[in-house]
Amino acid sequence: MELEKIYKLFDKLKIIDLNCNPTYYKEVNMDKESFINRSYNIGDDTIVIGIYDNKEYKCASFFHELGHILTDVIIENKYYREIEAWRIGLNKAEKLKVKFSKDCYKWINAQIETYSKYKHKR
Repeated sequence: MELEKIYKLFDKLKIIDLNCNPTYYKEVNMDKESFINRSYNIGDDTIVIGIYDNKEYKCASFFHELGHILTDVIIENKYYREIEAWRIGLNKAEKLKVKFSKDCYKWINAQIETYSKYKHKR
């Protein structure tokens, strides 16, 4: 399923895709590098989709950020909070019949590992 069609399924969310709004990073006083292969959720109703060369990674990132918004569990540990967001987001993708390749799952695992330094912190 194309990402634009997925966005429409979540019409209550404000979705800012930097491919459609390439100057957004200036509006929030961040540098463009902060959005390369990275997305963000802002509050409980906004997802900012970064700049990706790989559409599948971009789609997976959308679901990850959606996972942050959909979770109703408060997890203080950043590492486990990120894992939970991936779990919830990927479950939502699966329910929508969005599938990811093995390569994408390797990329997801690499993203999770960037938070491993927080594994034993509060």
